[in-house]
Amino acid sequence: MRRLLTLLLIFTIVSTTVDAQVCTPDTNVTSAGITPDILPLAVEGIPYDVSATILVPADTMIPGVPVPATINFFRLDAAIGLPSWLNIACVPANCQFPPGYSCVRITGQPPLGKAGKYKLRFLITLNVTVPNFGTLEFPDTIDGYFVNVVELCEPDTTQQSTGISPDTLPPLCTNRDYIVCATVTIPPDTTIPGVPVPATINYFRLDSVQGLPEWIQYSCNPLNCTFPPGQHCIKIAGCPPCGSQGRYDVLFFITLNVTIPLVGTLEFPDTVQGYYFDVNPENEAINIQTKKATLTWKSTPGATGHQIMGGQLGSPPIMINTGSATSLVATGLVQGQCYYWRVRPTAGGQVGEWSCWDTFYTCAPPTGLTVTNLTNTTATLNWNSGPANVSSVVAGRPNPGGPSSIVTLNAGTNTSLNVSGLVACQEYVWTVYGNCEGGGASNIATPNFFTTTGCPAKGDLSMLNTIPGSVAVELAPNPATETVKVLIAGLEDQASVNVEIYDMTGKLVSGYNLDAAPYMSELQINTSDFANGVYQVITTTGATTDIQKLIIK
Repeated sequence: MRRLLTLLLIFTIVSTTVDAQVCTPDTNVTSAGITPDILPLAVEGIPYDVSATILVPADTMIPGVPVPATINFFRLDAAIGLPSWLNIACVPANCQFPPGYSCVRITGQPPLGKAGKYKLRFLITLNVTVPNFGTLEFPDTIDGYFVNVVELCEPDTTQQSTGISPDTLPPLCTNRDYIVCATVTIPPDTTIPGVPVPATINYFRLDSVQGLPEWIQYSCNPLNCTFPPGQHCIKIAGCPPCGSQGRYDVLFFITLNVTIPLVGTLEFPDTVQGYYFDVNPENEAINIQTKKATLTWKSTPGATGHQIMGGQLGSPPIMINTGSATSLVATGLVQGQCYYWRVRPTAGGQVGEWSCWDTFYTCAPPTGLTVTNLTNTTATLNWNSGPANVSSVVAGRPNPGGPSSIVTLNAGTNTSLNVSGLVACQEYVWTVYGNCEGGGASNIATPNFFTTTGCPAKGDLSMLNTIPGSVAVELAPNPATETVKVLIAGLEDQASVNVEIYDMTGKLVSGYNLDAAPYMSELQINTSDFANGVYQVITTTGATTDIQKLIIK
């Protein structure tokens, strides 16, 4: 609801001179608030006229009130900082807006010499009815809106090339004013493909611009954006809001009007492509490590110091006063935590406007370790890159295995890695850590375990002889009554096999030793004298021990 109040104030400004013409709301609007929600650019000496639709919802939530409040109306009580040359007519005329559609029309003409950014401050009241409480009014103050007035642009007469100059748009910075004047040079004639004689240019018309965000506007000189031969200009101005960083591709839709001998006057629609502008953050954290980061911001002319406000997300902010430098190394941070901050310039006891809020995570380990595409000898290791990770390093080994068996692989910026040369039916353990943006490395991720395929099915021990270093034991039948066979598939070069049977008290009931057969060893044990119950059959072949549970009935 605060957003609605904020938007509402832009267009509900009372003036001593009111345009009596009634505007018509656009009932196609579906979002509560004001459409559009940013005032278009105003140009010195040029009439200014814009209409806006207001859509007020039927109810809202009031902080501290557990039930919805019915909206009766919004009322604008005062507007501070409004230029005297702006006149606004409200519908209803008293600028008291009930739920539903309303509209306003804004008219005026900025005088010459009045270019600048006019900061607006609004005092408003929200009138609601709350069940069991009655009718309540909530006063509020809204800051942060501006009327941006620019001078009519003048062409750069030193530009000699035809077309639009410059041919690239300079980058913008969030929360900073942006004004660019482009010179348009139109030659007296041109060559039309397929026409053997030159065509006289009557004018070049800019019909529209696609790709400009709502916070960037343009104006032409001449105002109708129709340029005859000669030099003219286009002014692009605005202020990128917080969170608007990125690249914006711009496409100009134009019409060329020419006269061709013996043919007459023709128009050729066309597009001008290849223009874009980048919006960079006004302040950002760089060189992020696990426990520190460098906070940087754009310089402000005349600033002798700065104030930084910020902290760990979820904790109260702290305030830091610094000098004229435009960076600060923040230390003592916690790995993998989110931090927020903003900065403003100071000079002579005065403070400037706050920058946008910036948030960043300190460097932390990768997460979400999984294994896919498992075979006898290969696997794909997958993970999610951690915050502020610029590359990943994978480390793994057989399990069990000592430090000497660890293999380390640099995965670069990838978040998966194909590994090969594994052993069938072998368990492996692996992990990954991130190299941090500002240097150093994160902690390792929680280790992940996997076993390659190729293990024999239950009761099929013959396959084990194709798996180097493996051994398996099968008891049949189990449960047993009179006899039980111990089937052992082990290493071909093992000298002997030792089989011991213990009861559940740990008492040795029976023991056997036999030479291992090349592929399969078999031991038949008479269990008729065994008491009913559960036993452990421990088979030892060299350094390998296998434990099986045997049930006697």
